[in-house]
Amino acid sequence: MKQEPKCDTSSPITDNRKVLEDRILRNREVTPEGHWLWLGYIQPSGYGSFQIGRTTYYAHRTSAHLYLGLDLKDSDQQACHKRECLMRHCFNPDHLYVGDAASNIEDMMEMGRHVSWNRDWTHCKHGHEFTSENTYTWTGKAGYSRRDCRECNRIKDRMPALLRRMACALLVA
Repeated sequence: MKQEPKCDTSSPITDNRKVLEDRILRNREVTPEGHWLWLGYIQPSGYGSFQIGRTTYYAHRTSAHLYLGLDLKDSDQQACHKRECLMRHCFNPDHLYVGDAASNIEDMMEMGRHVSWNRDWTHCKHGHEFTSENTYTWTGKAGYSRRDCRECNRIKDRMPALLRRMACALLVA
C-alpha cells in the first residue's frame, strides 16, 4: 500500500512544493472542457480547500502558487479566475491569473457574479434616506464603490465639539 506523504508542518508551506503538488493533483477530476475540479472539501463559498496541520489552504490559491508564482504570504496578491471559467472549485492554472482585489472585483462584476448586498437599501442604518443630496459615493482601497450618508457624517463630525461644549457647561454650572 502506498504511503501518503507526510507534511512537515514546522516548515513554511512554500518549502513543501512536492507535498502541495501531490495533494492537489490527487484530488482533481479533469473534465473534457479542461477544468481541474476539486474533489476534496468545498467551502460554502464554492472554493475547494484542504488542511495541512491547522492551516487551511484554498486549492486555486495553491495552484496559482505552484504554477503561476503567487506569493501565499502576500495578502495583496489574489488567485483570480479568468472570465471563461465560472467554476469556483476549478484550480487549473490555465484558468487562473494572479491579480489584486480590484481586478478580481472588476471581473466578478463583468461576469455578473458580484452581489452588491447594499445597493437595494433605500435608507442608511440610522433611517436617513439615500437621496442624491444626502449620499456620498467614494471608491474603496480594493476598487469597489461605496456610499455613505452625508447626514450621519455631519452628525459624527459635530459630535466631539458638541460633547466638549456639554462637558464645559457641566463644569461651569
